[in-house]
Amino acid sequence: MKFVHIADMHFDSPFVALANKKILANLRRMEQRKAFKKVIEYIKQNNIPYLFIAGDLYESKYIKRSNHRIHR
Repeated sequence: MKFVHIADMHFDSPFVALANKKILANLRRMEQRKAFKKVIEYIKQNNIPYLFIAGDLYESKYIKRSNHRIHR
């Protein structure tokens, strides 16, 4: 059985430690999305039937609408 497991992505996290460096916080949020997209691409390329996401996918109070979409 093939599968990929990821955990605690916390998309849209405010990155409190970077609060005084807003540009770095925004960069980190975009890096997270880029990494997730790479995981999806890997899954597609390797015909992996299962993706398990444990922990928190979003930072619940900070969910933002995004223009980024992952296409099948």
